[in-house]
Amino acid sequence: MGQLKNKTLDILLIEDNPDHVKIIQWALEQSKSKNRLHVVQDGQSALDRLFTGDSGEDEMRGGPDIIFLDLNLPKVDGREVLRRIKADSRLKSIPVIVISSSQRNDDVRKAYELGANTYVTKSLMFEEFTDAIDHIKTYWWNVAQLPSR
Repeated sequence: MGQLKNKTLDILLIEDNPDHVKIIQWALEQSKSKNRLHVVQDGQSALDRLFTGDSGEDEMRGGPDIIFLDLNLPKVDGREVLRRIKADSRLKSIPVIVISSSQRNDDVRKAYELGANTYVTKSLMFEEFTDAIDHIKTYWWNVAQLPSR
């Protein structure tokens, strides 16, 4: 355990709510591991970055190590983004953590059917939301073994 504490991870956050971006960014910065957070605010920008290599100013060498994905996105819905990631042989091994406001069983089931590795419901309470991100970090950074990129 603890294999990634000194490794720098490239995290792609696909989230259109600037407040949620700030909360996730803050929670990730609290860890001792080094991370490079790359943020896109809509599904089309995420697909462009992942499939065409259009990464803007902050290059992700070899793609992200992990993806945080909101389901309700402008331009291209998060479900379609997830479907396309998991259908692509080059990207499907990247863990996708769905972070959504929806608690609907249909949304949870569909996300897992499309290949989500984890589904977390966003809490309206700051502390609960940051605790959830902390639990995600503990598992994906210190327990799970990620494929090398």
